Amino acid sequence: MLVAAAEDRLRSQGVEYLQVKTLSASAGDKPYLGTLAFYTALEFRVLEQMPSLWDADNPAVLLIKRL
Repeated sequence: MLVAAAEDRLRSQGVEYLQVKTLSASAGDKPYLGTLAFYTALEFRVLEQMPSLWDADNPAVLLIKRL
């Protein structure tokens, strides 16, 4: 409900895209795989893998959703 409320507000302000960064699935971290599943269920799509944004042990992924 919180994400839906944020999306509604952003749409009303003319925002076209919403993005989030989190740990990439390539890290194999089970809790973060759940995070990715959550965002995927909300129709976010992977835009870019960023293996060196944070560090080699914490590869990032950028997800985006068109509002």
